[in-house]
Amino acid sequence: MAEAQGDSVVEWLPDSALHVLQVARHYSPVLKLLSLGVDVIQNIRRWWKGEISGKRCVKNIIDSGVGVTVELACDLVGHASGYVTAGSTIGRVAGHRARSLSDRLTQWLFGLPKSEALENAYNFLHLKVSASNSEINSAYRKLALQYHPDKVTGNRDKWLQLQYYIAIIRESRGQY
Repeated sequence: MAEAQGDSVVEWLPDSALHVLQVARHYSPVLKLLSLGVDVIQNIRRWWKGEISGKRCVKNIIDSGVGVTVELACDLVGHASGYVTAGSTIGRVAGHRARSLSDRLTQWLFGLPKSEALENAYNFLHLKVSASNSEINSAYRKLALQYHPDKVTGNRDKWLQLQYYIAIIRESRGQY
């Protein structure tokens, strides 16, 4: 069941109902729009709770909106031409392509890495995605000295988090 913290309209829905909405949106324009609304609410809730950045929230909403808009447009053309099944199938394929293109464009536009984990890693090290390897190593050394558990001021949890995030950054750059 979804978290029951009462912040969101969709939290009372069980996970299975959310999954049904995601699957059913391929078959009905109303459900596609409802699914888009759920995506918007979930992203705003995640931003509000601090789980994602404001840029990531807007990016996710734009990507969902573009995909649903293209799917609806293809469905409309399919219904108007009398080829309902073909329009729906083309809509799904075109929607997937549009989401993929939107994903790349919004990554570039907002300066965000592909994944949220990578974004969190750069934020933890207080770096931009375009940081050089020497900047990453310098930030890592500074935080490693600050958080090392053998130090009086050390913090084991932050130390482990630092190790996790530096591994994510290095893997994304092909250094492992």
